[in-house]
Amino acid sequence: ILGLLLFDRPASGEPAPEITLPGVKAVMDEFRPIAEQIFEKVLVEKSAPVTAATTADLDKSLNWLGEIGHKFGQQILEGLNEVKRVSFPSSGVGLTDEMYLLQRRMEERVDSIYSFLDRLESSMRRGQEEMEMAISRQLKDLRDSLEREKEINYRYLENLLTSQLSEGSPLVGDELVVSRLDRMADQFTVLIEKSLDSRLERLEENLVSVAEELLAKSIGEMQKESLLQVNGLKHLSALLEQVMTKPKTPLERLGSARSLLDRLAQEASDVMVTLAWQDVLIEKRWQEIKEKLESMQHDIYKGLEAEKRASIYLTIAEEIPEFSLPETREKLSDVLQSLVVAEALYMNYREGDEESTAGGAYVIFQFIRALEQMAREKIVISGEMLVRRRLIRDETRAGSYSGVFEKVFREVETRGSGLEGYLVGLYPGAFHNFCLNPGVRHRPASCGQAGWMLYLDLLDDEEAGDTDLYYLIGLLLVSHTIRNRYIHPSNSSMLIKVEHPRYVEQARFCSLTAISLLVPREIPY
Repeated sequence: ILGLLLFDRPASGEPAPEITLPGVKAVMDEFRPIAEQIFEKVLVEKSAPVTAATTADLDKSLNWLGEIGHKFGQQILEGLNEVKRVSFPSSGVGLTDEMYLLQRRMEERVDSIYSFLDRLESSMRRGQEEMEMAISRQLKDLRDSLEREKEINYRYLENLLTSQLSEGSPLVGDELVVSRLDRMADQFTVLIEKSLDSRLERLEENLVSVAEELLAKSIGEMQKESLLQVNGLKHLSALLEQVMTKPKTPLERLGSARSLLDRLAQEASDVMVTLAWQDVLIEKRWQEIKEKLESMQHDIYKGLEAEKRASIYLTIAEEIPEFSLPETREKLSDVLQSLVVAEALYMNYREGDEESTAGGAYVIFQFIRALEQMAREKIVISGEMLVRRRLIRDETRAGSYSGVFEKVFREVETRGSGLEGYLVGLYPGAFHNFCLNPGVRHRPASCGQAGWMLYLDLLDDEEAGDTDLYYLIGLLLVSHTIRNRYIHPSNSSMLIKVEHPRYVEQARFCSLTAISLLVPREIPY
């Protein structure tokens, strides 16, 4: 295709020499509409996947936020309807002025929830519309920047044709003209694609930046709306308390209603505290990453040569001696396979393979995925402890039980692994959120939850755990922090590059060491 390129293409912005020969203008006039079609085709084909991927990621993020916000609103709505039912069991019954005012305020609060849900939908649509407008602007800027390149490439081909004709190349006959136009089209396509490729990365960065701004805006709106709803419930509770001081009020009913309302306000407040929207998006992205890792794992494991696989098994057995036992390998086969693939990716990364390891991010994710699998196998929290977790929320907010965390920190620091920095500032905030989180189940959904579940077991007796248990808690919490560092909350295809190989080493160390501590652990419940 590039056989016609007899001299280098002029640099962008370099004026092309004016050379004309009879017949060149006619050929170039015929080529102009072909060049325009190529320009449009290449622009659409190259930019469409970038814009589509960014739009899809934003839509998913907005939908996730919308689902959580809708669930929050529905929870308050159902609670308010129950409060209304208890407060006003019979319709058509005469009400005192105070009771009538209370009923009206409750109805207004219900209406405000419906308005909140409507605004939620509008906010999601507005975010999508603003993204569409941003894409249009970015594509226009891209087109404008390419227009000059297009003309430079066009003139370059014109001068190339003129040069060839000056050297005696014939330009007669339909077949020669058609052949020359085809070759010029091929060359023009290559030149335009090269010009566009250099701009696509910038386009993606700009669109991701826009998506992040729109998400931040939506999160801010939802936080504001959620706070208004919680404050509205508190004001309603204060009004109810005031009504109870008036004569001729049904104190028993209103007392029950107030208890329901106070509990609803507390639950809504707790939910709002745990709605760390950025964390919600990170967890959703992590689910997508895990699905991709699972798909990759099958192909990587299947493609390992027998000798290399045996070598990896040996390495893992050296780090975790229990995996040298056939019964352990059989019982924890899923975890072992995940570790084998993690080690294979780790070896690729050390050999300089940036592409298949996503700059080291996939290595970190695969090791931590294996640790999460192991934690789900070996860590279970009882129903009683789940209940207690909610009961101690005020104590955790005040920083109680810090002695346990100090032991965790000291154990990680003492063992000289250089990981203690990841624990700074984690307590009490992260533990408080864990205690409030309504989504926590009997088995951990992440390394963070696994660490706090073990932590919860030590609150009554700090001496109950040995040093390995405190160290294990620290490793689980550190692993969760490392994982979150490399997840891009608004774009599933854009992973954050690992800045230094030591972070890969830290993730590997945490995973292998924590798994070695978990393997012999007996499930207590």
